Amino acid sequence: MSLIFQLFRADYLAQLDPAALAALRQYVRQNFDVKQFVDVTRNTTLRTSQLVNQMVIDQVIEKIRQRAREVFQQLESQPPAPNIAPGPFTLAQPLFGQLFSAGDLNRLTSRQQDILETAITCEIANFNSYVYLLTVKNAMDAIAMRYHPTGARPSNADTAYSPFNPGSPLYALYNNP
Repeated sequence: MSLIFQLFRADYLAQLDPAALAALRQYVRQNFDVKQFVDVTRNTTLRTSQLVNQMVIDQVIEKIRQRAREVFQQLESQPPAPNIAPGPFTLAQPLFGQLFSAGDLNRLTSRQQDILETAITCEIANFNSYVYLLTVKNAMDAIAMRYHPTGARPSNADTAYSPFNPGSPLYALYNNP
């Protein structure tokens, strides 16, 4: 049930009948793949969705670039070349090699490159988790609205750490126009 609270408020769930709650639980059991949500592999490809507009993707890439530059500067006394023209990025390919020039990456030891790639992977995993959760949310919204007495769209998430809760720091990143 914990995933459900990342998507719906408790007061909204209280308005649903037991069959609706059972349908939501069943959907989670059958369709939520934790391996898709929590990426523990080395993965620097940015998964996107039709549900996420291009402006959000551009903002995420910029945040990833900023974080990558910060980590680079922690590892190497000389910062990377300033303002390397970004992109266009090929999101299906690892961003690691696209964020810096080959000359900058060659200045790092293999261990430093590993640390930098791990930092980028962490940032990307957070966004990819949001995209996956958004996909699940849309499907569960449709289920919940069928059962809701007024057919109302579900309200914000109940948990503070959900990117769908206005109190979450992630909310502003994903929901600002």
